[in-house]
Amino acid sequence: MNYKNLVFISLFLLCHFSGYGQQKKKVMSSSNRYSSKQETSVPLLLQRAEKVSAKDPKEALDYLEQALSISLQEGDKLGEANTYVVLGNLNSRQKLYAQAANFYTKAIPLYQKEGQTSLVVKSRKLLGAVYETNKQYDLALDQYLRGLKEVDSASDISETLELKNLIANVYKLQGKNEEALALYKEVLTKEKKQQNKSGERKAYDNMGDVYIQQNKVEEAKEVYQSAQESAIQDKDQEGLSKSYDNIANTLKLEGKTEDELELRKKKAEVSDQRNDDEALAKDYLEIGQLYRTQNKPAQALSYLNKSVSISKEKGLLEVEAKSQEAISGVYKEQQNFSKALEHYQLYVQAKDSLLSSRENKINNMISFNDDLSLKQKQIDLLEKDMQLNEKTIQLLNEEKSFSKLVIYALLMGLLIVLISAWIVYVNAKKRRIANQSLVLRSLRSQMNPHFIFNALNSVNNFISKNDERSANKYLSDFSKLMRTVMENSRYEFISLSTELSILQLYLSLEHARFKDKFDYTLTVSEELSLEQTQIPPMLIQPYIENAIWHGLRYKEEKGLLTVNILPHEGDVMVTIEDNGIGRKKSAELKTHNQKDKDSIGLKNTEARIAIINELYKTHMRVHLEDQDPATGSGTKVTVYITQTPSAHHEA
Repeated sequence: MNYKNLVFISLFLLCHFSGYGQQKKKVMSSSNRYSSKQETSVPLLLQRAEKVSAKDPKEALDYLEQALSISLQEGDKLGEANTYVVLGNLNSRQKLYAQAANFYTKAIPLYQKEGQTSLVVKSRKLLGAVYETNKQYDLALDQYLRGLKEVDSASDISETLELKNLIANVYKLQGKNEEALALYKEVLTKEKKQQNKSGERKAYDNMGDVYIQQNKVEEAKEVYQSAQESAIQDKDQEGLSKSYDNIANTLKLEGKTEDELELRKKKAEVSDQRNDDEALAKDYLEIGQLYRTQNKPAQALSYLNKSVSISKEKGLLEVEAKSQEAISGVYKEQQNFSKALEHYQLYVQAKDSLLSSRENKINNMISFNDDLSLKQKQIDLLEKDMQLNEKTIQLLNEEKSFSKLVIYALLMGLLIVLISAWIVYVNAKKRRIANQSLVLRSLRSQMNPHFIFNALNSVNNFISKNDERSANKYLSDFSKLMRTVMENSRYEFISLSTELSILQLYLSLEHARFKDKFDYTLTVSEELSLEQTQIPPMLIQPYIENAIWHGLRYKEEKGLLTVNILPHEGDVMVTIEDNGIGRKKSAELKTHNQKDKDSIGLKNTEARIAIINELYKTHMRVHLEDQDPATGSGTKVTVYITQTPSAHHEA
């Protein structure tokens, strides 16, 4: 072994272990950032967050960020799942249903791994409720049905009955009245067997609601009366109040004003006994309206004024406005126009205050939502940072083991040449990968200038037509698309949810320009996780643009563009289908310049796929075919996107 080789080996080992020590220090310092936040236990932090979430959501988020940090650092999967549930509750309370669903979805697999079946079912109910509120009834039904399969019906009858009630509620919202009614009757039978009076009343009320939807007023009244009798026996004032209200509504449908009036008065007595001022104000409003229909102005004014008095005291602006409007109507019917005008002005004042209050709430909500989004991005970064630390530690351990092997190998003089060759090979490979990454980033950053030019033309067109609103809307969406494309151009892979937002923006812009030329649908399979599924940015857009510009734009009648994103053998399959004029006819209509532009756009995409396949050993590919081979009309493009967890997502 010559002297030069010995010097080289010594320097290599010195640099290697020095670098290892510095990397290890970095990882430890990164972990210490989280240990400094561990001021208390995760359950206590979650308890504090729940306590302040209604009054101060921002403070609640601080507690939740700290709880998640501790859970991730300590590998506490149960604490992590509990934190996600509280985050979901916080987002749901702020009507951020998509974010809430995302957090509940994260919690479920963690609970499953920990064997916490009851918490899995609880999370499914919360997730189903979010979907139900957002009118995604099929998704809600799926969660409730899964929960029903997971719960132990024999040992937890109350949970089983609650899930069946939730399933029946979705059926009712979907208009599947017979299915809902059958399930409510089953629940009623079992609640009676369990002697659960509150459960019985709930089942009766639900059945009555279905009968009302079916216009079976008598049947509805009968089950509402059964609920009323149960409430009286059980001395349940809240249940009794609800029964009175339900029965009164059936009497209204039957036109039995006197009977309805009597029942409304009984309900008002119960509301008064319960000190439920809001319900009492509404009861007085209903009674006043009924007296008005009977042409009894004195009685009507008496109750309506009571409603106004309570509403003013308790700040019930909506009830106050309705009561003032009704009073104005009574005076108008009496030809007392000065009084009518006076109360109409009071109605307008209350209405203005109500609108102002709602506007303030909306503004506050928008402001908070911005803060919430920023905080949740920090939480996302926290998760990714912890995952990165774990990977770094793993890599350092692997590197340490490898170093020992290198030392043993270096003791054998015969392997010096092989090690030197290996180093040269690795460096060459890194340079080649770096060069390919630069090419890939360059291709990613290119967006069809033809689209940008025509988009600006559309804005100009709107302005020339004095359609300032459409121009502003189009320009706002266009700038948002450009900003999103530029922000994501540095990433080699982005989440499916991010790519979907880009595609939806692009499709809405193109549809705004060619709304007479085509309609479109963009569908994503429920089996795909929007956050975990990773795809290259702007890979699908050129094929959609091609379908619009060269398939649908030249079609005489209105066409249809369909984009479906589906799972395919562990990967992702994207289909872009149009019923346009077809590739052959489109080629005949193109100018020489258009052919060159289209060729460049598609070649860029093909080049990107080729480089990604080489870098990450994937098998991404594109298949084009005619929808109707006989006529050559319509085009279907299928893109197969391989999922690769080893990909570095930032260039």
